[in-house]
Amino acid sequence: GSRLRFGAVVTNAELPGDPMIEDDPCRPSCSACMKVCPAKAFDDKGGFRKLACLGNTIKHAIYPIALKDEDGLKNIERVINTAGYDYWIACNACIRACPNNRA
Repeated sequence: GSRLRFGAVVTNAELPGDPMIEDDPCRPSCSACMKVCPAKAFDDKGGFRKLACLGNTIKHAIYPIALKDEDGLKNIERVINTAGYDYWIACNACIRACPNNRA
């Protein structure tokens, strides 16, 4: 579900895969995550802009230096993958707002 985020899982265990979800897990006309997103990571049609989210969500001590200009922002995934071993997630507003995450 959307309450779980993995950066990577490293294992040599044989794990069976879950079936892919074919249907949209979002309820019709739900926009709970879009309404609360502080990074405005969704466009007008509900499309998700990953880089807008990452720049707001993933925090690391080097990020203010590496991401201080447009060139750094264009390479945000490289910065996160290079320096992202000691980071924290500073936003989970979408996860908290999603009705699918309530028991």
